[in-house]
Amino acid sequence: MSKYFVFLAFLTFFTILIFIIQTSYSKLISPVKKIEDDTILKPIDPNLDDDILDQIQQRQKFSQLDLDSIKNLTPTATSSPDSSATSSGTSSL
Repeated sequence: MSKYFVFLAFLTFFTILIFIIQTSYSKLISPVKKIEDDTILKPIDPNLDDDILDQIQQRQKFSQLDLDSIKNLTPTATSSPDSSATSSGTSSL
């Protein structure tokens, strides 16, 4: 065997070994990065915002009478237009 062949074999082995180590490390670290970037997994603030609670308490509450009057305001369907009218606006003879 020549020295060049041994050097080439060692260099190839070293390259493959580095590639395996790099791939393994990348697969080990990628789930950690995904969790750090995910906003859903961030902790929830346990302190309640008093302003929001005040806004909820000051909401206007509707009674059943108010709701019935709102239902009466909804538009209703009307009867069809006169059959003698045409799309051009003139009547046919």
